[in-house]
Amino acid sequence: MPLACIPVLAPLAGAVNNDNLAFMGGAIALLGICQFITTGRDGWFALALIGVVAASWAKLTGLLLTSGFLGAVIVYLIQQKRLSFKLFIASAFAVAIAAAPYVVFIWQYGSPTPETPAQLALLQDGARQAGWADLPRQSFPAYLGYFLLAFIADWMPTLTPRSTLNYAALAIPVAALACAGAGIVLSLRRLSRRTQTAVDVAVVCGTAAIVATFAILVFYSYGRYVATGWLMDAYPRYYLPLIAVVPLAALSLVAAIEDARWRSALLGFLIAGPIVFRLFGAPLG
Repeated sequence: MPLACIPVLAPLAGAVNNDNLAFMGGAIALLGICQFITTGRDGWFALALIGVVAASWAKLTGLLLTSGFLGAVIVYLIQQKRLSFKLFIASAFAVAIAAAPYVVFIWQYGSPTPETPAQLALLQDGARQAGWADLPRQSFPAYLGYFLLAFIADWMPTLTPRSTLNYAALAIPVAALACAGAGIVLSLRRLSRRTQTAVDVAVVCGTAAIVATFAILVFYSYGRYVATGWLMDAYPRYYLPLIAVVPLAALSLVAAIEDARWRSALLGFLIAGPIVFRLFGAPLG
């Protein structure tokens, strides 16, 4: 239900873009790893590697997220002595294939994200039209604060001014992220106690990949901001290839609640929350 109600998925699914392949690849990678950890069958691990390649060839953030996820899973499997040499070689080969387009970009343009003249002109013109270009540049801590606020607000992107109700509705994704954060802590605790499930492994490894990617994108975005004044890089959709980590982490929290009434209440919020936010998180029309 949370995935079905993500505001940006419907318009993205109805457009020709590279996001859809990235989302599908990330979902396949998560599915493959969870099933491999549960069953131990190499075929599921191979499916996860296919997902990594698909997401990576779609866009650079797909590579960062899924290869980071795979790397964290490999560390876990090595610790558990469950990674065979065959699977290690297969993983290295898959990541090399996944990263190949960006190696070509670096060779041709000197960067995995080539900044073409047209793109730079777009950013500069956009910043000028929005009135950002001539504003004094913020320090990195100030920019990070702005980035985090914009990240939450743009979970429901809109060009129309928000009402008080729209802003109040942003409390719903914030509360959902808080639930996910608690679930991540619980999954980490289960890992430390060796009582983890496949979901716990996916949550912890996926979180590590998301945090690392987020940090990279913040520093990259700050550099573009300093150069051009551009202030629209806090896109939550960049992280959607591993978005399933959020509801999975929330379910990790649900699993730890013994009282049936509180457990039902939390499940009710996790199901109804995205629907309410979908209805009231942005102006209609």
